[in-house]
Amino acid sequence: MRHTLIRWGFEFGASVLVATALISVMISAAFAYMHMANLVTDNLNVLGLSFYRITTVAGKLSGRTVPLGMNLVFLGGIALFFGLLEGRHRLTRR
Repeated sequence: MRHTLIRWGFEFGASVLVATALISVMISAAFAYMHMANLVTDNLNVLGLSFYRITTVAGKLSGRTVPLGMNLVFLGGIALFFGLLEGRHRLTRR
């Protein structure tokens, strides 16, 4: 039981890191795209759920999170990666 809890802790921590890294890369890529395309506003969506809004104000890019969307995307990402790691463990253990 103790090894299972340690493994779950490791998988949860890894899931948080991976989800954070992917969201950061998505936001950075969106800022670069907005800068190159000279767009005024853009929303970042995952499966139709808006989680980040980028606008151009006085020639400078500004971004802010959409609170409900960001929370759901972040928690969904953590759950997805946790499930993938747990599934990998169960498949390779047999």
